[in-house]
Amino acid sequence: MRKRWAITAVLLAFALLGHSQDKSKNWSLSGYVKNMQTLLFFNDAYPDLQQGMLVDTFLQDNLIHNRLNFHWLLNDELKLRADLRTRVFYGDLVRATPGYGKSIDNVNNDYFDLSLILLNENAWVVHTMIDRLYLEYFKGNWEVRLGRQRINWGIST
Repeated sequence: MRKRWAITAVLLAFALLGHSQDKSKNWSLSGYVKNMQTLLFFNDAYPDLQQGMLVDTFLQDNLIHNRLNFHWLLNDELKLRADLRTRVFYGDLVRATPGYGKSIDNVNNDYFDLSLILLNENAWVVHTMIDRLYLEYFKGNWEVRLGRQRINWGIST
């Protein structure tokens, strides 16, 4: 049964790819998902009250990072861009830090708050935000952007 679903999914993907090549679209949606794990090792730094001494320990943390990038070419001179970033934090540091969700949500000094904590549990925080949302006008040598922009110093956009 599982094999049948896999074959159906592959055939459907090829059918959709072939259909999308028939006409050009004026929009695009791209993005990625990545998982980043952090392990912190401590030597003789964690108090074990049963043994009455400091012991070795480690903390494990995870971050699932998702980005969706939406571009829409409205006409030959106008483009709309909207980017959404969603992060899932979970692990020992989230559990050990009271108010972790609020602390990651309050770091932006934004005029409009376009972020939202979707889940704020004991060891899980899901945070999402629209970090780019602007209308771009371009004609000749002119390029004007109006809206929320984000500078990523490591990548040229």
